[in-house]
Amino acid sequence: MNRRIVSEEELVGILNTELSKYDECKKCKFDFINKLAEPDKSGSNWYSANMRSGGGASAFCRQVADRVVSEARKQMNIA
Repeated sequence: MNRRIVSEEELVGILNTELSKYDECKKCKFDFINKLAEPDKSGSNWYSANMRSGGGASAFCRQVADRVVSEARKQMNIA
């Protein structure tokens, strides 16, 4: 699968936009991407994004964040 190439800053912004669609997650924000030295078997060159929360991330927000990251890993790579 061809992935869209984005900067780390752009990817963080995209992830935050997706996360902010959920009212329960308004206090949660991704702040950096955990990169891989080499792409993994799927072709992704990053494996996760660090999420901060202003009041402790709920289980729901963690699930949303995991889903957002999983979908983004299928579609985008870092430049």
